[in-house]
Amino acid sequence: MNAMKPLPTFIVPVLALTIAAQAMAAAGEKPVSSLQRIRGNEIGPLLAGREFTDEVHSAFVFEKGGVLRSFAFGRSGAGTWRVSGQDLCLVRDGDGEHCFEVWVAGSRMELRREPAEPEEGILRQPTGRLAPFRTQRGAP
Repeated sequence: MNAMKPLPTFIVPVLALTIAAQAMAAAGEKPVSSLQRIRGNEIGPLLAGREFTDEVHSAFVFEKGGVLRSFAFGRSGAGTWRVSGQDLCLVRDGDGEHCFEVWVAGSRMELRREPAEPEEGILRQPTGRLAPFRTQRGAP
């Protein structure tokens, strides 16, 4: 009798990944693409008039003209944004200026600044939820 030999251990994960990829393709879904860095003059057109949010704790609206409106952890705020060299620089309510690398993949976006953890979220058209918020001084 011919005894079946066990499969090498690396075959099972490879088969599982192949089956998963085929199932995603059959369902019409695309695998998550890797993030790409956006630099300099690409940043402004990408962000102007858009909202960056983690969909839970915070949202930032990058208005045209460099105005930044925010809502984070139950507090509304305001600030400014600008492109400096290859990076996005933000000034948020007395926090001073911090500059970030901008990384995107589709609607996913990360703001990266060493040594801090990246700020992760999605970039989308603004929702109405930031419209009624006012800063502490009462300005729009």
